[in-house]
Amino acid sequence: MQTHDQIYASTKLEFVMAETPELTIRKVEPADVEPVRRFMKRTFFKDEPICKSLKVVVDDTVDEGVVDYCLRFLGQGLDLVAEYNGNIVGSSCSNVLIEKGSSLVERPYTLTDKGKIVKDLLEYVEEMANPFDNANRVFLLNLLSVDPTFRGRGLGKKLLIESMRVAKEHGAQRVMVECTSVFTNAACRSLGFRDVFTLKYADYKLDGKVVVNPEPPHYAVVVAAFDFDQ
Repeated sequence: MQTHDQIYASTKLEFVMAETPELTIRKVEPADVEPVRRFMKRTFFKDEPICKSLKVVVDDTVDEGVVDYCLRFLGQGLDLVAEYNGNIVGSSCSNVLIEKGSSLVERPYTLTDKGKIVKDLLEYVEEMANPFDNANRVFLLNLLSVDPTFRGRGLGKKLLIESMRVAKEHGAQRVMVECTSVFTNAACRSLGFRDVFTLKYADYKLDGKVVVNPEPPHYAVVVAAFDFDQ
């Protein structure tokens, strides 16, 4: 498996090409929090498989309880934004560095019914994935989204690689991504991540009923992990 340094070196030319006056990738600043939130409401919460299955966005009205929960870590200095001509076209956000035995700082949120479904599902997945297996400091990459007009161009993978660099800079021993989309999981695998836990949507039930049923090809939440060389 490639080390992070090898991955970054092999894609360095792509990043040089990407870092132009037209397209830049940088850390989210305090002034970016609300614009990033608006961007994620327009892209992630509309298209992400679980949100789409739960109809988090209906006629451009967004379930704010889901948004608040998913973005509860936004703005802690670990998020990235991609801009094209000054407009947001991608983001890796609500990322958090967790340490074994420590508590987390979260933005306040009020759960709606759909928000509780998302919270219960993701907390179950995180518990089963056991992030602290042979690691004490873990970077959770929580949300990743790219504007529809920029999808299929490698921008999502660039945001993943840059997020890995941020994680390493902050002393993380491991990066974990809860891949609710097969496309995110494929990008992670291409970068040397390994699948450490899989929960098929059809197997996650409440009172005997399947809770979320995303459209194909999305079939499961797959937790992918990348361990840095110690």
